[in-house]
Amino acid sequence: MPVIGYTNYSWGYKGDYPAQTQRMMDIAVAIAKEANSIQPTTPRQGAVLRLSSGVYYQSSNILNKKHMIQTGFKHDAHYLHAEMAVLLKALKEVDDVSYATLYVAKMFYNKNIGNGKPCIGCEKVLKKRGITRFFYTKLNFD
Repeated sequence: MPVIGYTNYSWGYKGDYPAQTQRMMDIAVAIAKEANSIQPTTPRQGAVLRLSSGVYYQSSNILNKKHMIQTGFKHDAHYLHAEMAVLLKALKEVDDVSYATLYVAKMFYNKNIGNGKPCIGCEKVLKKRGITRFFYTKLNFD
């Protein structure tokens, strides 16, 4: 089971992660794993954006695509980050994504879990959209 990191700018969280969080993280890990099997040469991420209504969207990083909201914050963006891909997918169907929760998993080509914390640029975009809860895989050096 991957170690989960947690970033939340609106309220604290203590104790075990609820089953819903673990389920969403399992989906994010599965997306990253599937994306890695298709193109195993670069670390892949899987992202799940769960709206407050319970509806969720999923995506992986897209290696042959960029988006201006991402490159505006990160000039060396060579591909569309999974966080931005899932946000754009959700915004095609709904106008308001505030209070949604983002789950991100990173997997290397050797199937090791990596630090899936959103980059500063993605964090800024997500916070502007009202998304302040992020769960992500992280390295465990213990």
